[in-house]
This record gives sequence, structure tokens and C-alpha cells, in this order.
Amino acid sequence: MEAILEMTIDPWDIVPIKNDTTKRILATLQSKEKLIMLRAPAGSGKTVTALAYALTQAMNGKRIAIFFRTVSQVNYALSILHDLIKKNEKSARRVRVIPTLGKVQYCIKPPREGQPFPRWCDYSKCDLRKMRSRNRLPDSFSSINEFIKECKARNECPYYRALLEASKADIVIATQAFVVNDNLFEKLEDLNEAIIDEAHGLLFLTFEIDHDTYNRGKKLSSTSISKLTISDAISLSKYEDYIRSDGEEVIFSDKRIKILPPIRLIKKRIRKLEKLILMSATIYPTNLFKLVFAKDINARIEVVPGLVRSNEKREIIGIAAKGLTSRHKERTPQTYDRYARIIRLLIRKYGEPALILAPSYEFAKEIAERLGIKVIRDPAEWNGKVVVSVLRGRLSEGIDIDLDEPLRLLIIAGLPYRPRTKEFISIAKIYANEYGIDFYSLARALEESDMVNTLIQALGRIGRKEKGVGIILDERIKTKKIGITVRTI
Repeated sequence: MEAILEMTIDPWDIVPIKNDTTKRILATLQSKEKLIMLRAPAGSGKTVTALAYALTQAMNGKRIAIFFRTVSQVNYALSILHDLIKKNEKSARRVRVIPTLGKVQYCIKPPREGQPFPRWCDYSKCDLRKMRSRNRLPDSFSSINEFIKECKARNECPYYRALLEASKADIVIATQAFVVNDNLFEKLEDLNEAIIDEAHGLLFLTFEIDHDTYNRGKKLSSTSISKLTISDAISLSKYEDYIRSDGEEVIFSDKRIKILPPIRLIKKRIRKLEKLILMSATIYPTNLFKLVFAKDINARIEVVPGLVRSNEKREIIGIAAKGLTSRHKERTPQTYDRYARIIRLLIRKYGEPALILAPSYEFAKEIAERLGIKVIRDPAEWNGKVVVSVLRGRLSEGIDIDLDEPLRLLIIAGLPYRPRTKEFISIAKIYANEYGIDFYSLARALEESDMVNTLIQALGRIGRKEKGVGIILDERIKTKKIGITVRTI
């Protein structure tokens, strides 16, 4: 690292959004506890404040990593951080930032057909594997594509160059795989601090493989990958990833899964860090996350009010129509008819484009048929002013919906409780044993947390560019204390 100026930098000076909420968020990030859990509403500025905090920590001599759930979020953070550095480049020493993704995301010589896989570089004997240029890269990049283009121009593998830089960068921007996977985390070397954004994504840490792939990979494990067909190489790669993953193994009739209680991961990571910060808009209920992530740890938990909230760009409403619910035993033709009828009325009132999200594909299909349209799963399939899709799908989280005009209406048709699958029951049993609490109480808390998280993620689709309305349509919404106005009809 280069010499640090005698003066230290106050992160408040470079926080781009200054208000009481971001001041409270920053104060929480600066606290001295080894483990910090922060819940702040979507749109409150927690991510940009965390990036400003990370930048000043790096300016003051700390090495810090920030982990995001999706590649698009890494790209967004990279852009914001690049702008912050440009605006404050005269304030202190130079800071080096590197975006770190997996082999699959960074592969620039993929198979002619199909997608790359973790062992593809070995299988294809890619000539970029051993090219490790030591020529200095730019200190920061405005996007992942800019970094990839730089590597291509140097005839270097983006993945291996990112790892080389990550071991000495001041700030690492990475996907959550780099905090979950022990081998990937070790490649980042000695970090002082780490921030995990959307930490609710670590509530269910599972790794799975079907029996055919497992047995095939096990059989091939003593064979050189270069001697395999590409299909066998993919099976071997999946088998090796599964074997290396941590957790309690459960075997079902069609697959095997490993379940990792989050507290095990957190304890491993804080042993090597001065500070670990978990951030999310959906650390809910708070007591559940305190148990799951901080059992027997002296942690600071800060909750900024407003789990779900309206603002100048979006109005969030709950509508409780008597007897109208997506509860499984109530899913009758009459229920679907009522949902479709009310949805039509809401579209007439609030306008188009409108996106309707349902708890399952079957539920979405029933509503779509009554509206005379098809269910879509991919944003590229968007056609028309009214679209029906599925909660937890690509249209409900993680992306901006790019239309000719901003989305004006989002309707969540039913509360998105997951079905009580054998996988979920196994997770609840292993967690109950790990944390020493009642299985049924824990299972209900996990269900409620997952449902609220899904609601919040979906409501993030509305009001991104211009004002819009988000509506949760289910009678049960009147019993949920999530901070929204509920209208009874």
C-alpha cells in the first residue's frame, strides 16, 4: 500500500446522500463491535453509504471487501464507487478497487455450444490460464465490462487477473460466493473488514446435486478431466463443487443436499476479520436473525424504521378483500375469478404498464388465463401493457425492468409463502438442532421471514424511475405489521 496521508478522511464528507437516515447508517457502520447487523429500508441509501464508508476506510489504510448477491449489484456498486473515487481523488492516497466474480461469469473463451463450467478452463486447456501479467491495471473501473475489455486487450483471463489483484486491492467488490466458499474467501487474503449486502440471502445456505450427477462424478473422480467428454467433465465439476461444500448432508430419493447453518459461516469469517457488517432491508423478524447469525456473539443490531414504506416515487398499499387469499386450501376457480376481477379494476384505476406477480406458476397461469394473456418468466418476453409473472423469478427481483415507459402498477396477488417441502423441513430441523430451539417455532419464523423478504424484493420493482403504485392483494395482509396502509374492501 502507498503511504497514508497524516490526516484521516471522514466518510460523512463523501456520502452522496446526506440526511438523518444515512447519518444513522454511517454511525452504525463506524461502531466498534466485531459483528454488526443493520436493517434499513430499500431506498434508504444504505448501499451508497456503505460504499462511501468502505472508500474512506481504504483511504485510511484498511483492506475491505463488499459482497453482493448478484452480478448486476456488483456492477452497480462498481459504478457508484468509481464515481466517488473520481470526485474525491484529491482527498487522500490512491485506492485500488477490483471486481471479483466466478470463473463462469468471467470466461471470455466459452464453449461453442452451451455455458462454461468451473473446470472448463482445465478441460479446454485454455491458453489464458498461465498468463499472469504484472503490468499495473487502472485503479478502478466503472463497470464489469470495462474490466473484461481491459483484460482482453492484454490477452489475460479476467478471472485469474481479478484474483491476482484481489489479494492486494484496497477494496474488493465481489459476489456472495466469495464469502460463502472457503477456498474463494481465502484467495482474498488478509482483509480488515467485510460488508455483506442483502445478507438475508444467507438465511438458507444449501448446496445440492442429483444422484445421477453425484454417482457419475464420483466414478470419474480418479480420471483426468482432459480424458472426459464435455458431459462427463460437467458432471465431475459439479461433483467436486458439492464435495467441497460445507454443511449437514441430507439424502432424498432424487438428490442430496448440504445444509449449512449461517452461524457456522459467520463464526469462521469473524475469526479472520476486525469487523463483519451484515446489511439488508429484510432482516425480519429481528430476533430470528439475531439467533441465526449472532448466537453467542456480542453483536450490534441496528434497525432503521420502515420495513416497507411509501416514498415520493412509490405508494405501497395493502388490499384486504374478505375471503380473498392465496392460501392453498382456498385456491378454487372462484378465488381466481375474484383475483382477476379486482386486478382489472386496479389496472383501470392506476394505469399501465402493470406487472402482476403470483406466488406460483400455477397460480399465475390461472390469473393470466382469466386476463387473456400468457405467463412470462423472462424480461425479454415482455409483450403488451399488462404482464403476469411469478414471485421469486427474474421479473420480481434483481433487475430493472426496461420498458418504453416506467412501470406504473405492481400487483402482488397473494402472500408468497413457500410450500413446506421436504427440503424446507430438513432445513428447519437442522437449524432447530444447531440453535437449540423448538422446531415448530423456528419453522414458522423462517416461513414468515422468507415471505416478507419476497414481498420487499418484489416491491422494489416499482418507483425506480417515476412514481408508481405497489399493491399487495390478500386478506391476510391486514394482520401483517410491515408498516403499510391496508384498505378493506
